[in-house]
Amino acid sequence: MKKNLLIVIILLSFSFSESYADKLSWDDIFTEALKKNPEIQNARSSLRLSEISYKSSLLNFYPDFSGNMGVSKSDSGNTSYRMGLSGSLSLFKGFKNYYDLKIKKTSLSIQNAVYKRTLADFVYNLRMSFAVMLKTDLTMELLEGIEDRRKSNMEIVKLRYDAGREDKGAYLRSEADYVQAKYETRSQKRNYRIVQAELLKNIGKDIYEVINVTGTFDIPEIETKPSKELLQNNPDYIMAKYRLEGAGYQLKHAYGDFYPSIGLSGSVSRSGNKWFPEGSSWGAGLSLSYPFFSGGRDFYNLKSAKLNKLISENSLKNMEHEIMLKIEIAYNDLIDAIAFYKVRQKFYAARTTRSEISRVKYISGLMSYQEWDSIENEFINAQKSLLDARYNVFAAWAKWLKVIGTSVFRRENAH
Repeated sequence: MKKNLLIVIILLSFSFSESYADKLSWDDIFTEALKKNPEIQNARSSLRLSEISYKSSLLNFYPDFSGNMGVSKSDSGNTSYRMGLSGSLSLFKGFKNYYDLKIKKTSLSIQNAVYKRTLADFVYNLRMSFAVMLKTDLTMELLEGIEDRRKSNMEIVKLRYDAGREDKGAYLRSEADYVQAKYETRSQKRNYRIVQAELLKNIGKDIYEVINVTGTFDIPEIETKPSKELLQNNPDYIMAKYRLEGAGYQLKHAYGDFYPSIGLSGSVSRSGNKWFPEGSSWGAGLSLSYPFFSGGRDFYNLKSAKLNKLISENSLKNMEHEIMLKIEIAYNDLIDAIAFYKVRQKFYAARTTRSEISRVKYISGLMSYQEWDSIENEFINAQKSLLDARYNVFAAWAKWLKVIGTSVFRRENAH
């Protein structure tokens, strides 16, 4: 008995927390997820690493300095001191330092596109988990209304059955419809916890927390049509474009191995048998070196760089075709989803009117149970289909935003 009471208290506590949890809008969820989601945090860290790598390549244009200091003692008892400073500067390395900087810059641009792709995928997944939870919430409201309607229908049939104006089979069928409606309502409530956990995971919060969402599925206005200009915002295309640019710099960098290197060096030093050494000297030099033979390594590096550039060119062309196809498909799916939703609206309006008329006719004895039941089922299915169609528009629209690579994620939302 105590065990059963404890279970009831736990269930009531959970229901209470579900009911009084804050209702979060899309903006609330998006803002919190940007701060807490580990995937986004990792993507930001990777971008910062690439920025550091780019800045480090600038050091190739600065001179190197080093200092030395020492003391030595001989078996004769003499002590000597020395100290010095030396430096070197690379004046020319076949433009390799210059193209190394360019390579690092394209790597930074690629990493920035990777971050945008990660963000686009993350926002899409977050948006869809938000939408699924919102749909689950709206579906529960719909199913509760259907359950009430099925109960009312069962009571109407029972009254006619008790009065001898309806057969037992009709009553049992109406009772079964009511039981089915109760099952669907409770099943949806159990499913709510699962979709809630999925949303919490995407936000980066503990999946055992309790949240509720608020919003509606607005039908978007489509102002953009498929065009090549949309490629410029797609992170995958941007990555392929910068990879080709980087391959070009890699090729020029490889050519640098066939040029001479010129460097400047200098040093100053002091030495003597007491501290601070009084004897001083200095030196400066200009060096020129040329790699006459490196075992063929330079030749094969150049050949590899040429092939890598050719591969990057073909990859960019392939990526362009692939993305344009995705854009066309996403646009077609979105337009089709909107058109289908409008069809469902017509059916819903028609079946709502038919259900109102048939209900009055059945109660008045002007329509058979079979005819009325058929119209009722059509009306209930029309309600479900309309919600599904509205959700499908939102899903197609979210996919469209992801494919075209839009960065406007907070203004365009379910609200």
